[in-house]
Amino acid sequence: MIREADADDVAALVDLNLDVQRLHVEADGDRFVEPSREAVAAWWSERLADEGWRSLVADVDGRCSAYILFELIDRQPGTFTAAMRAFYIHQIEVDPTVRRRGIGRALLAAVEREAAKIGAQQVAFDTWSFNAAAQAFFTRCGYEVYNVRMRRRLQPATGQAPTPPIG
Repeated sequence: MIREADADDVAALVDLNLDVQRLHVEADGDRFVEPSREAVAAWWSERLADEGWRSLVADVDGRCSAYILFELIDRQPGTFTAAMRAFYIHQIEVDPTVRRRGIGRALLAAVEREAAKIGAQQVAFDTWSFNAAAQAFFTRCGYEVYNVRMRRRLQPATGQAPTPPIG
């Protein structure tokens, strides 16, 4: 069953979020950190209280087993861009023990239905280059690559934030 997330879901959301965050830390520990449970719980409480953000959860076998977190983007027309209304997905996670049952696809479809209700032109998100499994999943769900970000590291990675200059 898919439903709106609420404050009672925070503990489950923290567990799911920490699982996916570990994947990010393992793949790019210079960019990502492993936050404390308390910090993630506070972060989730803030997102759930913010009217611009929404989260849907999927209950499987009586427990919150997956979530999707998204935000409404209303972009005004600019010099180089058209106006756009979209849902931007910030996070999606399905507990590994219940994957391959269509839960992630159902969460995406629920967001797409919500987007259609408000006249949004698209649902968008980004995914990290190291997450080939996620990219394959999104492609199977009909999503396409439309923007590519690139970088060049100028200093060896240290795993810590840079120290600001003194003075």
